[in-house]
Amino acid sequence: MIAVKIEVNGKPVDPEDMETALHMATIQSVREATDSTIGDLRCPVHGQAPMLLCHGDRLDTLEMQVTGCCQQLIDMASEKLQEDDGQEDSPVE
Repeated sequence: MIAVKIEVNGKPVDPEDMETALHMATIQSVREATDSTIGDLRCPVHGQAPMLLCHGDRLDTLEMQVTGCCQQLIDMASEKLQEDDGQEDSPVE
């Protein structure tokens, strides 16, 4: 499964430690949707998987960013997510 790192107010948050079941369900939903799209993707140069970084001031304003070992992997993952979403202006960077 793809790794998801979450930051709220600049501090890492483990989805298992979220205050409410709704927050945990939201994060799990993001993880599952992302995993189904790019979970098997690996960098052709380094063999690494992409990571989805979620950051923001509050859970309801989190922004998502694809990170990885190199720009090639980030571009591959971002393109796949945009294709899956069906939008050219996907909020994932």
